[in-house]
Amino acid sequence: MRSQAVLLTLLLSGFGMQAADAEMRPVSIQNDGINPIYRLYGWPSDLVPRTFNLLVQPILPGDSRDIKVEDAYGSCTFTFQADFNNPRKPLRPTRIKPKYINLAFREGVNLCGASAAKVLFR
Repeated sequence: MRSQAVLLTLLLSGFGMQAADAEMRPVSIQNDGINPIYRLYGWPSDLVPRTFNLLVQPILPGDSRDIKVEDAYGSCTFTFQADFNNPRKPLRPTRIKPKYINLAFREGVNLCGASAAKVLFR
């Protein structure tokens, strides 16, 4: 029972890594394509891909958005994935097939520079 309590304490404490230890890295995302970016994912390049969506609203063509990415591991090098596909709405089935657009990746973006990194999607 005591070992379970110690393990739970270690898990809850994050093995010494507190949320305050994580740095927020600024990055500017620019959409130079013809389709809106509906979802944007970013993760440290040396970890497993896919995190939660970093966007609250889509980035329209020609627009840019400044966001902050949490760097809990001190990685500095991130990979970003932009999803240009409009999320489906739970409506009645239709015979029209949705148009799918390939996902765009930008690998090895250094977020630890002197100024905010800029990521460009076309």
